[in-house]
Amino acid sequence: MSFKFKKTKDSQSDKLYLFVNYEGGDGDTKHPEYYEFKNIKFSEYQNHLEEIQSKIKDFKTLKKILDSSSGDVEYDYVKTEYGDKIARLFDDAPNDPQCDYQWKCYVDRIQLVGFDSEGNKFEAYV
Repeated sequence: MSFKFKKTKDSQSDKLYLFVNYEGGDGDTKHPEYYEFKNIKFSEYQNHLEEIQSKIKDFKTLKKILDSSSGDVEYDYVKTEYGDKIARLFDDAPNDPQCDYQWKCYVDRIQLVGFDSEGNKFEAYV
């Protein structure tokens, strides 16, 4: 027996991501998302701490909004109170299938994930 493999993904070398795990219900559904820092190599992240911290701050703001919303926060409110960038993050957050997609999922955790030049994976909670 033989298998015909095809390449489905390039190697993850020297890349940096912000991993955001959204959850719905009581943690019944998980919606992991990786946001790549396209212009930042893992090997050079120390030179970009301000940009990285800014993105982390945006997602922590989103987490605060989703944690306190009880499902009744709307896009227009978020845009007025927090601006366009946070409103886009809010709009892009997945809707919770446990409540018929009426409300947004919450942010369970945020991590920095990096891959070194050899493809080894590193994680840091933020």
